[in-house]
Amino acid sequence: MKAHPTRELPPDYVSFWQFDLSKVRELFWLNFFGLVLLFASLIGFGFMVYHLRVADFPIQFTYHREPPLKMLLFLVELFAVTGIMVVVHEAFHGIFFWIITRTRPVFAFKLYYASASAPGWYIPRGPYFVTALAPLVGITALCVLGIAFLPAWWITPLYLMLIFNTSGAVGDIWVVLRLLFSPRETLICDGGASITFYKPQKTV
Repeated sequence: MKAHPTRELPPDYVSFWQFDLSKVRELFWLNFFGLVLLFASLIGFGFMVYHLRVADFPIQFTYHREPPLKMLLFLVELFAVTGIMVVVHEAFHGIFFWIITRTRPVFAFKLYYASASAPGWYIPRGPYFVTALAPLVGITALCVLGIAFLPAWWITPLYLMLIFNTSGAVGDIWVVLRLLFSPRETLICDGGASITFYKPQKTV
């Protein structure tokens, strides 16, 4: 029988794993791997942009001092792209939570994290897998298409969005990797700051 999202946890289910952003150790490792992804994305997507738009490649390999105004504009662009990326990233999660549960998702924007969640819902493994990866896959695809076909002035902001979105998806990737090694019957309750996995007691 195909599993469906439910507001009631089946009586034979017990929790077996939790991802909790309130734990200092978990937050430390999340930030560490986020930095690794940041540098890997900077290099990997840099090569991609270079091969797609070699004539418009935005990175200069020779150093020269930029005018203060140009540096200020770049910083404004940096913060703008980061803000837009966070909103779009969580919107992707929210849209899929709505499709799955048909209820309004809950959004939270804190100092050190942002989230879209469906508290009170227990979501099957497959739909949650898609929801968790939706921003990484969707934003990456849109940015790559934009870099390939939009005017040259779009390249830098889209390149920055690729980098920040990938590194910002470290929590999603962490949860998905754990989900890959979880039973097919797993149900997930996403409360935003914490995500709990449940499975039938017989498989514990």
